[in-house]
Amino acid sequence: MTTSDDGILKLPIDGRLVKEPFRGDRGPAYVRTTIHVDRACHPSVAAGGQRRRCSEERGGDFYTDCDSCLLCDVPHVVVPDLMAYVAHPEDRHSHCVFTRAPQTPGEIERAIDAMCESEICGIRHGGHDPEILLRIAARKQALQDSTDSPLPDG
Repeated sequence: MTTSDDGILKLPIDGRLVKEPFRGDRGPAYVRTTIHVDRACHPSVAAGGQRRRCSEERGGDFYTDCDSCLLCDVPHVVVPDLMAYVAHPEDRHSHCVFTRAPQTPGEIERAIDAMCESEICGIRHGGHDPEILLRIAARKQALQDSTDSPLPDG
């Protein structure tokens, strides 16, 4: 993510970037990233059978169900380079989005890790790539309802 000196996020989501150190009750400290945008959230469904995703989503086939976010901080711990919170002016609270699509095998694996950590299956995959679906299927126990396409057996 590229920012200017005044903290305005240049790419891939236009907004004011805020990073705040956080230390919860469990585990090590981490940084919460929130992008404050000046427009309303316009959730949409990208394809039949998928859940609503925020207009700020940049994750490609990986996305978050913006109606379900619990502000669990999974994105900031597991995939801080791929996800952040987004705050819209009319919302009572932020919700997480993918700031860019996972591209490397390692990034895809960490996106799947985030799916495993999500308590409500809010971090989702809506694609049909058989290789990625096989990787998700290998963790089917933890991800039983996190994909929009059926998982292959085995």
